[in-house]
Amino acid sequence: MRTDDALRTFLRNGAALVMLVLLTLGCSSGKGGSNPAGPSGEEGSSAGKVAVSGQVADTNNAVVGGATVEVHSNPVSTTTGTDGKWSVNVEPGDHTIYVFLNGVEVFKATFSLGSDGAISNVKTHSAGHASSSGGSFDVKPDAKVCSEAKKKNSVPDTEPPSTPTGLSATPYLSPFKVKLAWNASSDNVGVAGYYVYRNGSAIGTAKSFAGKPGGASTYYYDYSISPNTTYTYEVAAFDSAGNVSAKSNTATATTGSPDTEAPTAPSGLSATVVTTPSKKVNLSWTGSTDNVSVKGYKIYRNGSLCGTSSTTTYTDSSVTAGATYSYEVAAYDDAYNISAHSNSVSVTIPSS
Repeated sequence: MRTDDALRTFLRNGAALVMLVLLTLGCSSGKGGSNPAGPSGEEGSSAGKVAVSGQVADTNNAVVGGATVEVHSNPVSTTTGTDGKWSVNVEPGDHTIYVFLNGVEVFKATFSLGSDGAISNVKTHSAGHASSSGGSFDVKPDAKVCSEAKKKNSVPDTEPPSTPTGLSATPYLSPFKVKLAWNASSDNVGVAGYYVYRNGSAIGTAKSFAGKPGGASTYYYDYSISPNTTYTYEVAAFDSAGNVSAKSNTATATTGSPDTEAPTAPSGLSATVVTTPSKKVNLSWTGSTDNVSVKGYKIYRNGSLCGTSSTTTYTDSSVTAGATYSYEVAAYDDAYNISAHSNSVSVTIPSS
């Protein structure tokens, strides 16, 4: 029995020693015996990492596809899809996120990532802004910066606009000019304007006006013309890359003689003083006639121009009590031919 007891004691102590050795070896790995580490000290590419995802859209809310998203400090990168969305796996901690477009940095921010995937402490270090919700991290680089980056490696525009159509040329006597009008061209990027040709030579361009929507202007006025002359016109569209379309149809205009005839003098001018609620003088007269048309009337007070009117009435509100005023009117047309003055009328403004 003593021999058996000694044997059992030896076996128990030996088993305990073996377990101690195994536990010691497991602890020294830093990972635990059930998850042996690989050569790099990680259990695979995603061990201990947290998924971060989001979308890249510029400050005009235009989705930015094909952009490179890099997250540091342990750098990982991915490319946004056509919907601007991206996703990477990174370790918890403090990181810097970069967005590159055509190799140009368009966005930079720093953030903290918790082990639960929560994003905090977001600070933007470039134009634009970022927003986070849980593990979602949306970035908005500046739209202008993105636009410039897209141009860097973009394919050159070599496609000209379509040919303008429907060109017409209409001569006017008053004022002396030819008005051109045509149907707009189209372009793969955008029409920047139109070259205008007269008798085969370029005489000007028609471009868009500030604030005018819908692209370039599709009309042009030619004032550098001579009386009783026939002119042939064409137009061609161009884009911002310098591509020029084929020329439009030709349009012909024959000018007459310029309008040099003044309207007839206005007549029957009368003046009425009004004292309430404020002092003023109301003028009225009989309208003039013209070989083309009357554009308006000039009003004179004490020999000096004090206003204009497109009708046959006018109110002078800048009068002074006790003053006497003399009024006349003259008509003018589109060619700015001015008639003789009307009859003269005088009024005195009451002092009270």
